[in-house]
Amino acid sequence: MKLLMVYANSFTYKTTTKTLKEFPEINEKKEIEQALIGFIHAEEKDEENLTKKVTKMIKNLKWAANKNNTKKIVL
Repeated sequence: MKLLMVYANSFTYKTTTKTLKEFPEINEKKEIEQALIGFIHAEEKDEENLTKKVTKMIKNLKWAANKNNTKKIVL
């Protein structure tokens, strides 16, 4: 499992295409200020010890958010 963290003064996203049939279509655009952005890459081999890896990832995200004085995390 790989985690890329970036602190952003401003982060904007817009939903475009629905990819899963089970979920409703949502059209929204949002801007989030002073947030930690986490990009997660998981592979099939990450299923082994998944709980341990997720716990470590959460600790890293919390540490980085605290270091940047924010409580906002976008995954």
